[in-house]
Amino acid sequence: MSNNSNQTTRLGRTIIFAFAAIFALTVCASAQSKSSMAHLNSTHAKALQTWLKANPKYRAAQVADCKNKFGLKSMRGDDAKFHPYYAVYDYDKDETEDFAVVVIEANRKPDFQYTLLVFKGDKQGNYKMAKTIDSMDLRQGGIWLNVMEEGITDLYIGEFQTDNCSYLQWSNKKFVIRDCEGN
Repeated sequence: MSNNSNQTTRLGRTIIFAFAAIFALTVCASAQSKSSMAHLNSTHAKALQTWLKANPKYRAAQVADCKNKFGLKSMRGDDAKFHPYYAVYDYDKDETEDFAVVVIEANRKPDFQYTLLVFKGDKQGNYKMAKTIDSMDLRQGGIWLNVMEEGITDLYIGEFQTDNCSYLQWSNKKFVIRDCEGN
């Protein structure tokens, strides 16, 4: 009888350990997910979280994903909050806030892991996907806003401190990608 009692005790401990491990992994994953979007405002984080749930092979790009530390430091200047993979602006000039964010698909080769998502806002504060640019290498850069002549602001995409970039411009009710060198 004591042998059965020992087996029952061992089985009970194994079940408790398994539940504890599952709970710990769930808590860690939830904390990681929230901290990976700490740089986003809450409505942007909600929109991105919804997209990530529908596209689970991706994750939000983090500052640590930018390998160009000198370029990042230069881009930040006096703005310590600058994030290389997040930008907020009214891209389509409809007087509502839009945002762009970069996500990473870890299963791809490093030079094709990065994907830019642009979310268009509406007057009610909701966001919907407006543009996706897939298979980019943003290890040496990211995205940033640049004010051009005549007060036009565009979203730039590419390597920091080089002409190796593109920019996203709103034109005729759609996003157009232009090359920086042709600027």
